[in-house]
Amino acid sequence: MWEPISNFVKAHSIPRSFFLEFRGADLNSVLFAIYGQENRVRRIQAGVWDNEILCQGCEARFSDLDHYGWKILGKPDLTQPVLDQNFDLVGYKTKCDTDKLRRFILAVLWRASVSLRADFYKGFSLGNHEKEMIKRVFDNTLLSTWEYPTSVFKLERDFLGPYSKIIFPPMANQLKSGGLMCILYLPGLKISTMVGDASCLWMPPQTVINKPDELFMIFWPKALAQKEIEYIQHLQRRRMEISSRAS
Repeated sequence: MWEPISNFVKAHSIPRSFFLEFRGADLNSVLFAIYGQENRVRRIQAGVWDNEILCQGCEARFSDLDHYGWKILGKPDLTQPVLDQNFDLVGYKTKCDTDKLRRFILAVLWRASVSLRADFYKGFSLGNHEKEMIKRVFDNTLLSTWEYPTSVFKLERDFLGPYSKIIFPPMANQLKSGGLMCILYLPGLKISTMVGDASCLWMPPQTVINKPDELFMIFWPKALAQKEIEYIQHLQRRRMEISSRAS
């Protein structure tokens, strides 16, 4: 139902608490807007919000998911490390309601997709997946493991080098099978969620969230960071070129 503009509230796609975690002891968070030639890196105090996507009642429905997402991912529990046979760190286990956690991640992606904040979210779109995704965020049927399969990576400290304390919008990469691989960076974390047909990718079951009460965060060491940084730089250049041609 349409709402008059006066009923809309400041809605954060990425909850404000995560921006504050990025900020740390600094006065501002660092915002990285991939599109456009101007102000690609800006300093902001309270995150990125949109005044025209959620009314007060709808925002309240997201709040519980946001609080839970922050509880589990804002300062992840690292007290249960998982080691391989050579005693090398593989990842971390933490007890949680993974269905609720996955709905939080989907809620972030959906809000980013519908946001009108072209300065930050312009390059991210779920396309025709938006309607089904928001339906699944709030219905009562549990998400199956292979419905929006999601992996959470715990990044080693300063994994992204100069990009480690910068806030990125979610990214969506088109798959050959027609689906999307959505990437969301949160403080010290990289989250990968497949949307639609991801049959062209083989994902080992142990790398995706597959238990109702336990999250396994895969440890991602800095030794693997260079390709990630190069990808971000490539994406930045490519989207700036597209934006320049469009103008």
